[in-house]
Formats: sequence, C-alpha cells, structure tokens
Amino acid sequence: MKKMKLLNLFLISIFICFTTACTKDVAPPLIHGEPITGTPPTPDPGDTDPDPTTPIITKIFDNADLIDGWEQTGTNSLYTDSKEGAASVKFTITSGLDLRMQKQLTRPIVTQLTKETAQLNFWLWIENVSKLDMSTGQIEITSSGGPDVNEFNWSTASLSLKDGWNEVKLKVSQAGASGDGGADLDAINFFRMYFKLKEATTTPFSVALDDIKFVEAEVITDPVDNMLLDACDDITGWNRGTAAELSLNTLDKQEGTGSLSFIFKDRPGSPGTPTSTAEGGSSALEFKKEFATPLNPEITIEDGKFTFWLWVADVSEIDWAATNSQIELSSSGRADMNEIHWFPSQIENPKNGWNKVELKLSEGAEQGGTVDLTNINFFRMYLRATGLVSEENPLTIGADHLKFEKE
Repeated sequence: MKKMKLLNLFLISIFICFTTACTKDVAPPLIHGEPITGTPPTPDPGDTDPDPTTPIITKIFDNADLIDGWEQTGTNSLYTDSKEGAASVKFTITSGLDLRMQKQLTRPIVTQLTKETAQLNFWLWIENVSKLDMSTGQIEITSSGGPDVNEFNWSTASLSLKDGWNEVKLKVSQAGASGDGGADLDAINFFRMYFKLKEATTTPFSVALDDIKFVEAEVITDPVDNMLLDACDDITGWNRGTAAELSLNTLDKQEGTGSLSFIFKDRPGSPGTPTSTAEGGSSALEFKKEFATPLNPEITIEDGKFTFWLWVADVSEIDWAATNSQIELSSSGRADMNEIHWFPSQIENPKNGWNKVELKLSEGAEQGGTVDLTNINFFRMYLRATGLVSEENPLTIGADHLKFEKE
C-alpha cells in the first residue's frame, strides 16, 4: 500500500510538471519591440532573445513613438502632437540651412509587396512650409542600411504641403531608383528624408514624422463616362471606309491622348482612280465604327446633343451643302436602320483646323425606324470633296472625342 501511494504521488508530480510546461505563456511576434496584439509576459530568465538581425514580416517601418535609432541634423525629441500612437518624433535645427532625418533598422522588414503594389505612407508635420526649398530635397528607402545603394527615392518637389500635418503617399512604382535596380522590398532597413531652408535660420525650426509604413498602393480608377461614345485614343474597331490610311495622331489632338486621322487618296482597291475628280467626287469620304458594347448616355431626344471634334486642313475642300453626305448614329449596329442623322450643313461655321461639332438630337432626322438612345452602337460619317482627291492630292480628315452631352 505504501508503494502504491508513492507511485501515485510520482504520477501526480509528472502531470503537474507537464501541465505547467504546456500552459507556459508565449510572447506574440514583435514589431520593433512592440507586440502585434496583447501584452508580452514577463521574460523568462532562461529564455534567449531572437537573433536581432532576423528580418521581420511587417509593413510598419517605424511608428515614431520612440526616438530610439533616429539620427538627424540638430536634435530630436518626442512630440505629443501625433497622428498615430502616443507621440511623433520632432526634429529641430537652430542654425544653418539643412534638415536631415534618418533611421537604420537592425531588423529589416519584409513588406511582402512588389514595386507595382507598394506605397510608402507617413505623416509629416511642418512648422512653416513657406521657409522650405522643396526643390532640393529627397525621400529615400533602401535595403542596404544606408543611402544611395539599393534605393528607391522621391523628390520633395512632387509634394504639395501645408503648415501642420500632411499625409504623404508615395507609390514605389513612381519612385526613382539607384543604378543597381532599387531596394529589396523584403529587406527594407533604412529611411532618410532631407531638404533645405530657403535662408539659413538663426531661430529653432522644426518638422516631425509619424507612422511611417508601407501599404498596398491605392488604385484609383476613372469613373465610367456613360456619355462618351469613343475617346479616339486608339484606332481599335475603326473602319477607315474609303480612306486609304488610318492613323493615330498623338501630337495634334483636342482631348485625351490622341485623335484619328483618315487620309483619303485614290479609291481603296482601285489604284489610279481618284476618290474625287477635279469637278467634285462621286465617292464619299467615309469612316465608321460599330461598337461591341452599346452606350446608354441616359439622355432624351429633347435634352441631348451629340458632339465631337472635326479637323479639316482647308474648309473649301469639303462640300458642306451636299445632301448626299451625313453624320449618323444608330442602335442597329449598321447604317440606315434605327438611325438618326444630320447633314454637313448643320455644322455651324466650319473653319480650317479643329471644329467643335454640336448636333442637337431634336434636330436630327430618323431613318429605318426610331433610334434607341439606350443602345447606341454605330457611328458613320461621310462627306464629299469639292475637287480632286487622289494619290498625288490627298485629303485628311481628323476626328476626336465622340460624346453625348445634355443641353
């Protein structure tokens, strides 16, 4: 019986030791000495610290709640005015022109972002922005532990700043890079910012930093313009009709990044046959486009108009009074069915060069049934020349930015 009691006590002791070992507190992962969540337990004297140079997975470079590790011209101090956390770091000079602040991390950070997806964000407080010469400064991040090697950088001239706090957002995809290709975003360990004053100061001048971190770059998409039929920024889908050539003109345009140029010479497929004779052509100067995705401009016949830019070198080369010429829109994907059209004579006061054409829907004529304004999917324009159009005497018509507008 005595042996049995001793055995039971032994087993109980083993169970208590095992339970204690399994329930021992384990510290959460650290970000520069700060826990991600919770509060770390009192360190066990028997534990050893992790390798202080091991990279850490985080997007936070520095939360600026401590001055540890910061270097600068002048002095630094904790500033109770902050945008995140308990404080920010203030940097002050009392003489000279130069402001510089930098920090090297012992443990590089692994942002898990790429150059295309990364954005550097931080808060910058400026005492008096009018005293700064922003054209000379730079913001830098590196993975080399110092400046100018494995570096991405941005000029401070690109910043729009005011007195007080400014939120700075810098896309890495828009950064300059050192000749070695730039920083490794999974080994970031250095930040520096510097700029100059316009005039040397003899009194204290301060700036402050807070919440320096990486985020996924903001993607800003342009809102869909349900009034725009075609921006004419590329030639995709355009049918040159009777034009000999169609090209994108990125130099002479009215909106966006380009305009369309239709160059008429001899009739397509008939070399040596002019598109138009010296007395005036029998063949139209035509171009058109069918739209795979119909447009619903959300307008009515009564309150809408169709607009576009039209370029002609010499207005005398076009027969504006011709009744066998038209500007057409349809909802049938083709000409002459569910169509609304206008004649060139309805273009007011055409002049050499670019003309803003504005055609009221209420003044258009229907053909082949009523046009469905919720389903516009076809455009065509054809004009007549007043004289010879041939290989030796070409005529160019330009078009840009086809759009509906409300009256």
